[in-house]
Amino acid sequence: MFNRTSSDVQKHLQPRYDEDSQTRFVSAKEILDYMASIYVNPNATRDARHEYNSLIMKQVQSFSEFQTEFLHLAGQAQIPKESLRLDLYDRITTALQKGIAPIIRFLPTYQELAADLVCLDTELKRIAIREERQKRFRDKKPIQTNTPVHTGPTQGTALVYTPGTTTKAPFVRARSETPHAEPRRPPPANATLICFNCDKPGHYASECPELRKVEVKEIEEELEESYDYNQDEDSGKEEP
Repeated sequence: MFNRTSSDVQKHLQPRYDEDSQTRFVSAKEILDYMASIYVNPNATRDARHEYNSLIMKQVQSFSEFQTEFLHLAGQAQIPKESLRLDLYDRITTALQKGIAPIIRFLPTYQELAADLVCLDTELKRIAIREERQKRFRDKKPIQTNTPVHTGPTQGTALVYTPGTTTKAPFVRARSETPHAEPRRPPPANATLICFNCDKPGHYASECPELRKVEVKEIEEELEESYDYNQDEDSGKEEP
């Protein structure tokens, strides 16, 4: 027996195991009694009863896990079997209590109550999983919105319509639109302003009242081409 104990136990047994010890063990029963006096808690029943009275099923626990802990403490605390049925009902979650309350009077024994609670706990977990899936599906579903542009008297804003609400969004200028040109700054007072078109002072080329040089050149070229074309036609005619 001594050779089959751990090192921690052997520390307690070694002083009385040696041959020269005045209180040497003479039997295996003496060793067991000595070990029981060290390791067995004399208040184990009272401590177990205290834990049993404060035991409550947690939301994250399954009923099977809770029942194992419940029966273990009930055995250590020496709880009478007649009290287990109602004690179990008082310690389960409120969700299980609501589900089992309408039929608890038809479950007169602990075994019948525990069996129904196992089935109810399984069904509630399945329902919770389904509700969670539906919630995730609703959260991922895109929201369709219509955004017609308001073209009424108010300029520079667009109306964005969503179900039940109407908000104004800032108007964004299209890229194809040409921004307004900045006004030309007047020349300094002491500068001489010469038109590049007519070479006369006092105005810009864009404000020149005379025809542009490019336009005059194009007209002259058109006249020359028209004259040459008429000459060619006249030379090709036969005399009557």
